[in-house]
Order: sequence, then structure tokens, then C-alpha cells
Amino acid sequence: MYRIVEEYQQGLHTIKEISKKYNINASKLSYWKNKYNEEPGNVSEFIEITRTGNTFSGIQICYPNGVSININQSVCQEDIKALINLI
Repeated sequence: MYRIVEEYQQGLHTIKEISKKYNINASKLSYWKNKYNEEPGNVSEFIEITRTGNTFSGIQICYPNGVSININQSVCQEDIKALINLI
């Protein structure tokens, strides 16, 4: 199952696409993805974002399907959160 999770973690396909490809339930894949990320040495697909100082140089959000969004001006946190949760 970890091989399938690692394929998903590459970011080329959605959970729905991987689930269909391997004929497994999406919730089962999500369960194993979480188990995989809990194991020592396995990197989570999420990274912490911290802000230092008062300057804003922009942010880029990259989705697993290859779509990316560039934000070059100040945007409220709620709008950024909404963009991140699109997928």
C-alpha cells in the first residue's frame, strides 16, 4: 500500500485518480497516506509556512494536478486558506 501512497505523494494525481487506478476506496487511501506520514523518515506532503518581518514578496501555491497560483500582493489569510483548500 505504501507504494501506492508514494505514487500519490509525487503530486501527479489526485486521491480520486489514484483510487480509481488501483480500484481502492479513497478513504482507505487517505487512511494509509496518514499512516505513511506518521512513520519516522517519511516526509509529510505539507510544509509549515512562517512569515518573518513586514515585507511581502509573494507566494506561490502549487496543486498536485500541476496548477499553480502566484500571489504578488498582500492577501488576507482567509483568502489564502480558501485557495489552499480548493483541492
